[in-house]
Amino acid sequence: MYLSQERDLYKKYKMEQFKRHVAHKVSVNQVASAKYVKEEDQWAPSYLLISNSKVSRANIMGIVVAVEGNSIIIDDGTGRITVRNFDSSFVFGCEVGDSVAVIGRPRDFNGERYIAPEIVSKVDRKWLEVRKLEIPPAMEETEEIVSEVIEDDPAAKICQLIRSLDRGDGVEVERVLSESNIESCEKIISNLLKEGELFEIKPGRVKVLE
Repeated sequence: MYLSQERDLYKKYKMEQFKRHVAHKVSVNQVASAKYVKEEDQWAPSYLLISNSKVSRANIMGIVVAVEGNSIIIDDGTGRITVRNFDSSFVFGCEVGDSVAVIGRPRDFNGERYIAPEIVSKVDRKWLEVRKLEIPPAMEETEEIVSEVIEDDPAAKICQLIRSLDRGDGVEVERVLSESNIESCEKIISNLLKEGELFEIKPGRVKVLE
């Protein structure tokens, strides 16, 4: 009887190991804010509850904003998250400023969310814009960012200024603030970062997402 139970448990374990769960296309904000559920069944994968879906594997795209030893941090415009690797044979193969697609398992350790990667690959930056369209706004769990719409768009002017000043490594926010002569420039830059139009290539330095 005992051996039979052992065989059944082992069989269940092997089936779970080879079962490929769908990698849901989600935003960093959804991963960070969703409820994390750890199953009582030791063989069942933990998951995030996002829009009534059990997300045990996540598919995220973003910009690499930091490389720290066995981890990278990516920003997709809705937030930042650490992609943490515990396998010494795994190679990220990317650097700060690269746009990447990450497929991995959401994890929660003492309230900190991170992704345990299965695949990390560089992608054309245009795919980040496609991803924004693939994730319906209704799925976001945060308040919608409302931009001021005026005939002479200050956000467009700020982006153009950053492009003109950028020599490849971004532009200091302080310089943008001093040269823009636009009221509420700091607030507009903050909104553009949240919307993914800009990203911080380094702390205090911004770049336009082309």
